[in-house]
Amino acid sequence: MLEGLENEIIEFFTANPHTKYISSELSSYERLLVHAASSYNQLCSRSFDENGKRILLVQNRKRNGTFSPVDPSLAQYLKMKSNIQ
Repeated sequence: MLEGLENEIIEFFTANPHTKYISSELSSYERLLVHAASSYNQLCSRSFDENGKRILLVQNRKRNGTFSPVDPSLAQYLKMKSNIQ
């Protein structure tokens, strides 16, 4: 699940580094994962209530509008760490 959500965020910001990713269709657990993947990839995310729905907003925090995903991805990093122990 983390890998799929992280890939969605990475693909979105690779193609559209200047825009905002907005979703109202995620569960609380999925929002948690997106917040973690966003922070790991140096993106800014927040959740808020709007008209009775929980909205997730992710945006690029770099002022020059560039986006470069972190390598390895968070999902890959966690897999590597779990194999070490």
